[in-house]
Amino acid sequence: MRDAHKYFHMRNRPLTSHLDISVCRDSLDRALRIMDALIKALVARGLEVEVTEMRIHDDGYYRYADRSPDSNATRVRVEGEWVTLGLEERSKVVIPDPPEPPKHLKGEERERWIYWHQPRRTLEPNGVLVLRLKNVDYLDVRKEWKDGVRKKLEHQLNDIVAHLYLAGEALREKRIAKDAAERARAEQRIREYEEYLVHQEEERKAKELSGLLERWRLARDVRAFVAEALSLGADPAGILEWATQYAEGIDPLGNLRQNNASR
Repeated sequence: MRDAHKYFHMRNRPLTSHLDISVCRDSLDRALRIMDALIKALVARGLEVEVTEMRIHDDGYYRYADRSPDSNATRVRVEGEWVTLGLEERSKVVIPDPPEPPKHLKGEERERWIYWHQPRRTLEPNGVLVLRLKNVDYLDVRKEWKDGVRKKLEHQLNDIVAHLYLAGEALREKRIAKDAAERARAEQRIREYEEYLVHQEEERKAKELSGLLERWRLARDVRAFVAEALSLGADPAGILEWATQYAEGIDPLGNLRQNNASR
């Protein structure tokens, strides 16, 4: 059991990486034998098995392990994907018999005493070991194996190994689909940004055209005003000469007219 023991550390020792095994002391030796046999079977097939580093939080007052999925994870690399697994022991609910209330208590006082002295439910390990694949939720693969009446967990290792390959393939397909979806979203964002730039450019041109039209109409109106004023022999406020120059200055087509006139 050397392979399993090199990963496993008791929970009450300093925080450090260990196999994902959660069992009572009475089931520990059996759990280690099962995990040892499984690890050896996986390594014999050329698969990579590891226990990831435990991330520790230390704020100066408390020191505790990170509960993230990749902290202190027991995992095997199958089909290029990491399949995370763990071995645990099921528990049963135990409700102790309630204590007998003092005989001198009667009525409501007796009921209050019974209420405040209700026995607490506790969980006790029941010896049933379960091996679970922890990162294949929502995938169409088997996720756990447990002790049965006719077949104990140690006699299901071949089936577990076979399903680990299926889990790896399912995770690979999920990753490929996720990558494709991310690429599609990135391409969509690029298209939306390009459409945004086109829209911004159209708005800029429309605004610029509106400004040109406004200046062109004003220049046209000034020239019409000057022409009519001259036809009437009037120069209100003495500004007709300046108005003519102003019209030439604001007319966006003024330079084109001068170029055409000089040809």
